[in-house]
Amino acid sequence: MKKEDIAWGTILLLCILIFVVPTSREIVLDASDKHPYIAGFIKFAILAMMGELLGKRIVTGRYSFPPSFIFRMVVWGIIGLMVTLVFQVYMGGAATAQEVGILPFLGSNIALAIFGSSIMNLTLHQL
Repeated sequence: MKKEDIAWGTILLLCILIFVVPTSREIVLDASDKHPYIAGFIKFAILAMMGELLGKRIVTGRYSFPPSFIFRMVVWGIIGLMVTLVFQVYMGGAATAQEVGILPFLGSNIALAIFGSSIMNLTLHQL
């Protein structure tokens, strides 16, 4: 394990700890509720670039920042903006489908999450 792996893992651990520690979790969730697009941009920009860096590490054996690193973060952030909106649209649609009896398990948050996610992934991947 290289020191870069430890640094990458530490950043991931810090991201996880933000949601495990109740105080920081509430702060992040409150900020996300008040500013969903900004939160979506930041989350996607950071986590997607971490994923890209990990992918580069797996393929080449080392981490490397592309010259277009900032540009790529901005692109991922813009995708995060779109996902923030689209997720609300699909979850609202799934909830409405449950309310009118088109989908089962009305009142189940787990079922709603599965339906919303499934419908979004099945339809968006067909484009």
